[in-house]
Amino acid sequence: MQSNFTKAKIRCGCGAEAELCVAVRLAVPEPLQCSPGAPLDPTNSRSDIFCPECRSTLFSTGSEMMARIEDELRRGYTEHARCGTVAVDCR
Repeated sequence: MQSNFTKAKIRCGCGAEAELCVAVRLAVPEPLQCSPGAPLDPTNSRSDIFCPECRSTLFSTGSEMMARIEDELRRGYTEHARCGTVAVDCR
């Protein structure tokens, strides 16, 4: 299955937001497409996805995050394309 990259904005309960470029297994509309860059913190030894501000776990694994972003993309394709990012609220 083809892997595409989409812009995603993850919102933590503490109010912090992280903007990421995430691989998904869906077709990504042009306004949401992105190219992955360098890892945010190459020295990180944690295996979970965590808030950059409060350091609390947002997703246990990258696969869990990908599934949540894909679900959001399926539910609100038009809204996300209009906003230019897939917004995921983890509050």
